[in-house]
Amino acid sequence: MRSLSAAAALACLALFAGCGSGHGRQTTTSALPNPFHLGPVYGINVYFCNALSMPGCSADATRGEEHLVETHLRTEACVKRIVFTSKAKAFAEFKKEHPKLVGAMPAGVGNPLPDSYLVTLDKPSCAAAIYTAARAAHWPGVEQIRLARRRPTPAGS
Repeated sequence: MRSLSAAAALACLALFAGCGSGHGRQTTTSALPNPFHLGPVYGINVYFCNALSMPGCSADATRGEEHLVETHLRTEACVKRIVFTSKAKAFAEFKKEHPKLVGAMPAGVGNPLPDSYLVTLDKPSCAAAIYTAARAAHWPGVEQIRLARRRPTPAGS
């Protein structure tokens, strides 16, 4: 039953966060040879470890690990804004958007979504350098770093 719950949690996470471009502690930076050929980039998403659903994570990321990443990202000249989304808020939004999928999850699975940062940039041309440096840093507690391809929606809309 536990493997069924884990499989459901992974399916939920894959739908929300997407697949590929993993950055777990055991991954390499060669997962995407040229991720910039797929269109415009508006920012970078940083997903933190959630031991429930991320195979590369033995424990949830700590607040200290999340703060370390934010501190490093704030030193980048091109970073315009960093928005934190807790896993609780992400799951609440996911429930609103996909109630049938959440309803189909086995009881007691828990929240498979991670805490995350959305990093918006002053200039999209900075994305390659920041993305590459972030992936190469192998920060503790970070499971995945992805390019944000959709323009962020303003708060409250």
